[in-house]
Amino acid sequence: MLKFLKNLPLRRLLLITFVGQLIGVVGLVGYLSLINGQSTVETLAVQVRQELTARIEQELRSYFETPHEINRLNAAAFARGELDIDEAQFGEAQLYQQLKISPTVAFAYCGSSRKGEFFGVLRSPQDGSLQLSYGNSDNKFLRDYYNLDVAGQRTFKAFQATKPYDARQRPWYRAALSAQKPAWTDVYIAFTTRLPNTTASLPVYDRTGRQLLGVCATDVVLPEEFRSFLNSLEIGNSGQAFVLDRQGNLIANSSDEPLMIEVGDQVRSLQVLESQDPLVKGAGTFIQNTFGEFDQIRGSQQREFRLKGQRQFLDIVPFQDDFGLDWLIAVVVPEADFMRQIYANTRTTVLLALVGLALAMVLAILAAQILTRPVIEVCEAAENLAQGNFDQRVTPPPLRQIRR
Repeated sequence: MLKFLKNLPLRRLLLITFVGQLIGVVGLVGYLSLINGQSTVETLAVQVRQELTARIEQELRSYFETPHEINRLNAAAFARGELDIDEAQFGEAQLYQQLKISPTVAFAYCGSSRKGEFFGVLRSPQDGSLQLSYGNSDNKFLRDYYNLDVAGQRTFKAFQATKPYDARQRPWYRAALSAQKPAWTDVYIAFTTRLPNTTASLPVYDRTGRQLLGVCATDVVLPEEFRSFLNSLEIGNSGQAFVLDRQGNLIANSSDEPLMIEVGDQVRSLQVLESQDPLVKGAGTFIQNTFGEFDQIRGSQQREFRLKGQRQFLDIVPFQDDFGLDWLIAVVVPEADFMRQIYANTRTTVLLALVGLALAMVLAILAAQILTRPVIEVCEAAENLAQGNFDQRVTPPPLRQIRR
């Protein structure tokens, strides 16, 4: 290498020295910039995912605290005789007001322990209007549905159910009796909306606390309001957020994908592994391959996986409350969503560096020519003198006049 450098002309040696230093400095600065950018992106990605999962968890808690509050109010009114569950003569105005101020609630009702009487107000799946529904011995437990006016009073009968309804046989009633405290049912498909529901229920006792009067319950239709909230989140450019239960059923997600699958005349929840969204399905597959089962995840997890060769950031946070809810919140964001701006800035930096390098090479060539011209002239004159040509003139470089 040294021999090669020694044989190079002085002009080329100076040019290689200048340009090599420039290329080394520019390359090092660009590499360090990219590495620092990736490190910053990873830190930012963690912060963004943590913030998103915290917001989702907070929204879920506020979303699912309301049904239990409504149940406490209705249980107290039931025990005091302000809700006529057995005869259905009065009480609908209170339930009407509760649904008016709680748009996430689909149905508020109570069932009696006497013969399974039922009394409640629901949100119509057809037009969103509020209706009274009750079943007792007077209508042979075929629930009647009445439209309500703006004061919450019944106006006229809309229709009647075709099958008898015994509140004591329903899962929400049995869940409260089994727990003997506030409880949640498993996610199920509602008869009226054919959408996934969950129900908060609370056993109601008399003033002595010994005799069971019945159970009050509140239905929450999961996908509607909460999906709107997930859709409103800014999860990068293509990230997804979703909630699933411990069996892997999708409760809600930030895409418009249907959460129900029809199998014949039956409807069931969509499994995360059946999702048509690549990110959701990829995250679900990674979770199952990593943990075996969804119910094995106990604490918050921050993981990475690759989907079609691209790195994906994944946060998994268990969501639980004091009444039996046990779900998982997942946020998955492609690395490219964060790196896009970094790559754009890197490309700009490289282009500017190449332009600067080109200018520097031109200046280096000019500088090498200026610096080496006198030396080359002296060398040529010396060579001519050595050959006997004494008629040589060498013009010395101009000297600066120093003024004192």
